Amino acid sequence: MRYLTLALLGVVAAVALVACPPHNTPQPVPPSDPGAGYDPPPPVDAGPRTSEPPDAEVVASGAGVAGASCSLDADCASGTCEGPGCGEGEGVCAPDTRGCTKDLRTYCGCDGVEFKASGSCPGARYATSGSCAP
Repeated sequence: MRYLTLALLGVVAAVALVACPPHNTPQPVPPSDPGAGYDPPPPVDAGPRTSEPPDAEVVASGAGVAGASCSLDADCASGTCEGPGCGEGEGVCAPDTRGCTKDLRTYCGCDGVEFKASGSCPGARYATSGSCAP
């Protein structure tokens, strides 16, 4: 019985060693030059945007940065002109990246069509916050 227990214990240990790979994976060798520092990986392309690209002349002139007034998505470097107001220059250029709340609110678009979007990031210009119904 004693030999059977030892043999069984040996089999269990062998299976555990084979089934469980080591957790310490090899790490890259640090650069020999201490001033070289960290070289981050290249950015990941998020894919094509759905809006038109910004007008090169607008971006080159410094207009179209986050917070600048806009009328169209093409007026903004980020490609997103949003906010209340449907008149000329009443929108605001949104930044490329930002934190948006996950709540879904109803907006009445400048075209009179309702849409739903984040309460903090509508993603378009709108006439009123809420339903288009009178």
